[in-house]
Amino acid sequence: MKNITPIYEGGSASMRHNDSLSNEFASEGNIIASNTQFFNFSHKYFGLGMGVIGIANREVQPTTIVPNGLGLYANEGNLEYINNRGNITLLGNPAADLTLVNGANNNVQLSNATWFRVAGVSGVFSISGLIDTWASRTVCIYNPTSNAMTITNEGVGSTAANRITTLSGADIVGSGMSSICMTYDDTDARWIVVSSVT
Repeated sequence: MKNITPIYEGGSASMRHNDSLSNEFASEGNIIASNTQFFNFSHKYFGLGMGVIGIANREVQPTTIVPNGLGLYANEGNLEYINNRGNITLLGNPAADLTLVNGANNNVQLSNATWFRVAGVSGVFSISGLIDTWASRTVCIYNPTSNAMTITNEGVGSTAANRITTLSGADIVGSGMSSICMTYDDTDARWIVVSSVT
């Protein structure tokens, strides 16, 4: 007996099973023809062009960990996923303000963004650690102000697992506008500086 692969056509509330396409693409896995909208039947067509996948905004923030995988969903028009450790990442290199204070900033809370623009400072400031860590998470911090930003190496003001390692053994001191990118290493339990412009 021939194994028929289900082929579905998007663009309607009841996605139609297309037998002719199913016969043509037998045993190729599940295939969706045309544009497809998940969980939203109010619009028959969406997006310009073909091959568009639409996902309606989630109704409830997911918190359950997906074993051996991840959960992908839309949140207020943005694409996010929750990994098997319960960490949530906003996709698409999203940006957010990082509000800091003059002087020492320890255990700084991050949002789900990857690009952070410093805000709230009017004088010199330092960062010794960042909260919301997971393996291989990469973030960049951009200081658009004329106030010097210092990245403190192994700063004791922050919890050990939130600390930053500059790899030089010394603090990184910017003279004004500057940026720094770092990646979290789960084995060392540290943020590792991978690049900086000071």
